[in-house]
Amino acid sequence: PRKGCYLYGGKWMAEPVFPEGMTTNGLLGLSSNQQFMGLPAKAVVRPGDHAFLRPTQSEAVLQQLGPIAVLSGGRIVDRWPVLPIG
Repeated sequence: PRKGCYLYGGKWMAEPVFPEGMTTNGLLGLSSNQQFMGLPAKAVVRPGDHAFLRPTQSEAVLQQLGPIAVLSGGRIVDRWPVLPIG
């Protein structure tokens, strides 16, 4: 692609969803440190914008994130730890 962006982290077990048309890049390959993603020419992104990925294996993705926030009535009422690795 002629346009792209880097995501913090990488090798996500997930499919890119947003920005629309974002794809993994075969030339640079996967990286666990930072992931280069190809973008369509019309995509408008800036440093600090969010990218969204749809997990393909939830238990693997949960281990890469912090505690799960439990919401009730629009407020965080508890935090649950994710599954331990191993």
